[in-house]
Amino acid sequence: MTYSAREHLRRNVGQGMEERIHQPWFEEICKDNSKILEIGFGKGNFLKKVESTGKNIELYGIDVSEENLKIAREQVGVKCGLLLMDIAKEKFPWKDNYFDAIVMMEVLEHVESPLTTTIEIQRVCKRNGTVLYSYPLESKICGAPLHNGVIKHNERKHESGFHSFPMPGMFTYENQRYFWNQQYFRVEDEERTEYHIMWKMTNLKLDRPHCLDVVNIDWNTEELFEGVWTEPKFKDIV
Repeated sequence: MTYSAREHLRRNVGQGMEERIHQPWFEEICKDNSKILEIGFGKGNFLKKVESTGKNIELYGIDVSEENLKIAREQVGVKCGLLLMDIAKEKFPWKDNYFDAIVMMEVLEHVESPLTTTIEIQRVCKRNGTVLYSYPLESKICGAPLHNGVIKHNERKHESGFHSFPMPGMFTYENQRYFWNQQYFRVEDEERTEYHIMWKMTNLKLDRPHCLDVVNIDWNTEELFEGVWTEPKFKDIV
């Protein structure tokens, strides 16, 4: 059976992702009086895990699936604010610099407009706030063969179990780092499984132009991304 990336998002995203979060990262963001947002909350497992800490945390979640919303509401407390929205098209309903931490596990690769989403993440996350993020390595999970290290997207498989990747090429390891660095997120730490990468990032929110507004004659790369780039932990990923 085949189905679209959007339908895959509705059915699968957020299932069991909370167990992949590095425990020290989880403990770091779960602080009293903090505000946390999960994008793509699935069945609500991560939100439930945060609530189980017993700490005074203002907790919110976004998901595109009505079914997930119903199930998550049965799992989490009434104080957790759950919203149904399409993050590729809608602006987040929170003011600037609202959240101390944002969690997004295995979501962005299904979104039709990733840049729209990350601009909103940067806006609502505080300066020096934390983003916990994971994504599948495209070369491992897109169902496309490699030819001399290059993914042949025209030969991709689309049956259930493979990602269709609305933006081919974006979810390779190096391109993901560039994408987030250009918006002034710094990767602080990395964990990997066979098919996935998990990042702990800081939203630097530098007082510099957005990457889409940069004119090269006004800014050189060293000036623009000073303090953003960190040496990759894993250099052997295709």
